[in-house]
Amino acid sequence: MANPDRNGKRQYNLNSDVYLAQLNRLQAAIEDKRPRKKNHVVFHNDNARPHFERRVVESIEGKRWDLLPHPPYSPTEAPTYYHVNRSIKN
Repeated sequence: MANPDRNGKRQYNLNSDVYLAQLNRLQAAIEDKRPRKKNHVVFHNDNARPHFERRVVESIEGKRWDLLPHPPYSPTEAPTYYHVNRSIKN
């Protein structure tokens, strides 16, 4: 569903329908820009819900792209380095 922003441009909520359309446009652009190359596509998603809906995963598999796994978020595995950034800020 498109909602205009204050500049009059359409904004979309990213749901699986919008994401599927983006993937189809991406595939068309790759095929258009590299018609003779049959490069293998390795695609990386994050763990957002629309990215792993069944239809999206089936579409990526249908395109014969490899899906690079994204590790789950963990605050203990992804430190913020707040103390380093804080000293630079001062």
